[in-house]
Amino acid sequence: MTVPAMLARSLPRLSALSEQAAPLPIDVTTPIPGEEWCFSPTALSLVGTSRFETLDERTRRRLARCEAVAFFSANVHGERHLLRGALERLHRPGSEEVSAYLQHLVEEESRHLRLFGTYCLAQAGGLLPEQRLPVERRPSRTDEVSFFARVLLFEDLVDVVNRLHAKDEAVASRVRELHRYHHLEESRHLAFGRLLLRGLVEEQQASWTRAERDGLRVELRSFLELSWRSLFDARAYAAAGLSDAVALREDALRSDAARERRGRWTRRAVSFLTELELMDPEPAS
Repeated sequence: MTVPAMLARSLPRLSALSEQAAPLPIDVTTPIPGEEWCFSPTALSLVGTSRFETLDERTRRRLARCEAVAFFSANVHGERHLLRGALERLHRPGSEEVSAYLQHLVEEESRHLRLFGTYCLAQAGGLLPEQRLPVERRPSRTDEVSFFARVLLFEDLVDVVNRLHAKDEAVASRVRELHRYHHLEESRHLAFGRLLLRGLVEEQQASWTRAERDGLRVELRSFLELSWRSLFDARAYAAAGLSDAVALREDALRSDAARERRGRWTRRAVSFLTELELMDPEPAS
């Protein structure tokens, strides 16, 4: 792979920022008191549904605690797949110029796994199991672009949630710090990913067949759908004591509030991939 000039110029700066950044001493081992918000009350997945309006304050806080565990569990599972892919590419021939930064990425993602896993252990006794089924993929010339595009879709969506929580004073301070810390490190990963992905597309897309291009677009659209739906976890509703959790999830996904939120939360990543002709814009809500 030919490393694009802009990425080559940025790699030393990104590596230096990683080397200068010290892990923040966030306490994720002590349970958070029940009266504190563990997830922003404005970002709960049931906001905008008729059922949400019937919930009292105590139940909403309990739901927020359960949704936080579901969110951080999804982060662990998603970043584990990212980490596996990064390790596979760490010393691959042709990746020499990016290997130094990939090493920082691997170290930082490993730290995120420990933080989020420990948080879930302290607050709920452990992670929620991964729900997403592995997708069987045939080897394709679009594989590298597919991997980094899926990473960008997942990490950008997570980063939107991180930034929202880092600024929400209603959220418990330790949870805000955890989101802020993750955002600071992921902002470097996202900058790296956008530059690398642009270079890969510019280098490879002229050689793709129409079937390969169309297949990649379908794959990325499906991945975005799965990533979005992972924010609506029926297990969190059940753990919060809500009945008919599965039906409640489907109602929430179909709500006008969820469609509007999806447009806002996925706009940045979808716009970038649309610019690269890898996706179409999200339908208007």
